[in-house]
Amino acid sequence: MSKYTQKTLELYRDQGFMCQVVERWQPHSGRRIDLFGVVDIIALTPGKLIGIQSTSYAGRREHQKKIYDEHNLVVKWWLEAGNELLLVCWKKAKIKRGGVAFRYTPLIEPITLDGLLLNARKSTSDGSMAQAKTTKNQPD
Repeated sequence: MSKYTQKTLELYRDQGFMCQVVERWQPHSGRRIDLFGVVDIIALTPGKLIGIQSTSYAGRREHQKKIYDEHNLVVKWWLEAGNELLLVCWKKAKIKRGGVAFRYTPLIEPITLDGLLLNARKSTSDGSMAQAKTTKNQPD
């Protein structure tokens, strides 16, 4: 379990959530496999189910790409089912300017259907439509 997963578990358990890590270690490939390719932790309270992807602040863009581009159908179904999805990024910051002590602070980004749809529109206008047009004119 990564230190970011541990920090996220502590953060949500302190808020009264029941939490469970749902990513698993795959020893043959040496990788961690997330639930549905997106969720590291499930957090539960009465009436609320939250899927959480936790990472470092440096890994934020990579995880956003994974959520919005690679697994967008799973994310869409997850959100349409009434669940929440959060990307929790941990940033290391000095406590005092010029000091040596530091602490990790979370940046919590909610993933929404609106954001998912906006990203889908942006990606089709960026070039995937142009690629589709050029392949359409080619002979079979």
